[in-house]
Amino acid sequence: MLDYPQVAAVAAVLREGSFERAAEALHLTASLPALRPPARSLSPPTTAERQTTMDLKTEQLDGGIGVVRLAGRMDGPGADAIGLRFSAATAANGQPAVVDLSDVEFIASMGLRLLISTARALGTKGWRMAIFGAQPMVQEVLDDAALDQVMPICSTQDEAVAAVSH
Repeated sequence: MLDYPQVAAVAAVLREGSFERAAEALHLTASLPALRPPARSLSPPTTAERQTTMDLKTEQLDGGIGVVRLAGRMDGPGADAIGLRFSAATAANGQPAVVDLSDVEFIASMGLRLLISTARALGTKGWRMAIFGAQPMVQEVLDDAALDQVMPICSTQDEAVAAVSH
């Protein structure tokens, strides 16, 4: 069920461009704007902000295997930033895929969730996904989460390609 007052408040923020102006337009108390979460800028990210997001590059290997190269922090915001593109580059492509984690400096639950859901989606289509090249800290998280029970975890791209080629 929709909470219409909340929907109206969100619409006012979008329409007015700021929480403060929306509060004034809705005749809310002056203390309410102080409760808002930190503002997210609509301007392009700064260099420091860019380093906390994910980057995704794709390529196609001979034999119809897709390679997805990830870089950055695979936390909630990072996974959100690449989620649709990652799914499109892997599960929606209808081919086996290998994922390069060598430039991923951190992975959290949302990053694990993205990898697991994509591997399962590929599995339902008869394809496999493998990951490779994880840095030690990321590899430790993958091991703790027993991700090797869901998909092959390899050291090199060649090993990952061999794992999905069967």
